[in-house]
Amino acid sequence: MWVRRGMVTLLVLLVVTGCGRPVSGQPRGGEPAPGADSFFHGDQPDYGQKLNATEKVTLAYARALRRVDPCGFAASLKDFGDPGQVVGDFPMCYASVKVTGDPGLTEVSYAYSMQDKRDIPAAFVVGSVPVYETGADCEYEVPLGLERLPGAPSNPTMQAMLSVSAYLYGSDEYSDPDCRLAKQVMTAIAKELPSGLPPRSALSAYPIKLAERDPCEILGEYPGKAQKVSVDLLGDPFGCDFSLSETDIEYTVQLTSSVDDFPEEYTKSTRGGVTYFHNEDPNQLTGCHALALVGDPLYPKDVGGGAANTDADAYFPAVVASAFTEEGRTDCGQMREILDKAVRLFANSAR
Repeated sequence: MWVRRGMVTLLVLLVVTGCGRPVSGQPRGGEPAPGADSFFHGDQPDYGQKLNATEKVTLAYARALRRVDPCGFAASLKDFGDPGQVVGDFPMCYASVKVTGDPGLTEVSYAYSMQDKRDIPAAFVVGSVPVYETGADCEYEVPLGLERLPGAPSNPTMQAMLSVSAYLYGSDEYSDPDCRLAKQVMTAIAKELPSGLPPRSALSAYPIKLAERDPCEILGEYPGKAQKVSVDLLGDPFGCDFSLSETDIEYTVQLTSSVDDFPEEYTKSTRGGVTYFHNEDPNQLTGCHALALVGDPLYPKDVGGGAANTDADAYFPAVVASAFTEEGRTDCGQMREILDKAVRLFANSAR
């Protein structure tokens, strides 16, 4: 598998069924905790572009969401059983817990994205906090309430969302048709929002400086030329979508992690100690896609709660560039140049 495990959890589903129903208990989050002003601290740069108000607000919320540590939520699994292992990387987290009475470990995943949920009905409600189904088995998502934090811009067009899923290891048929654990974990999180947000810090499971960088910093390499600036299509705050004024191609730069084994349609090369994988044929299924591995393998630190940190696969910090072209085009525009610039810009933060 050449993409990061669990990326499908970030898919934006346009239709979600179900009616809202209350869950016992009221949110205890209340006002943000001391230190909550760190999420929106600092002016949002424009990177040499004439960003409109919507673009600037979106980038500010994406920066705040990147400052939330997804593995920080895993420490609370001790309230549901015996914690097992924690794996993942800086944009998402996977943990496991042994619940009394269950035949094996249950994997719990945490991932975040930015979406517009204003017209989507909630699956259930925790106090006043809506919780949504994603369409995947026992996976729910909740708005993190970033707009309630100090310094948050008003009227965001997209909400910062956390998705949580839970399933039993090694089970061919899902053993919890009522999604009991997933609902319990999500309910506990919703009750604490927004004061329960774990900030990213040197004590995070993956304290890598790349997690603190904004992929839209690449726009500074093209002053005054970027248009349609936003997070990536799936709402990933570690992805930056944009087009350049002299082309009809839309580009994405993403900060992520990856294995070092890609399908055969990719060309592998090494330059300056960086391993590259390129596919520059827009007519192939993969399309215009290029990736550079820019650092040593990611290994998590202890996140507390009694969980062990293990990962059988080596994942490397990576910078990705993609290009989305019109039908019939035979090249990928400036994708390779954009990736080279992004590597020079971000590589030192991954080492």
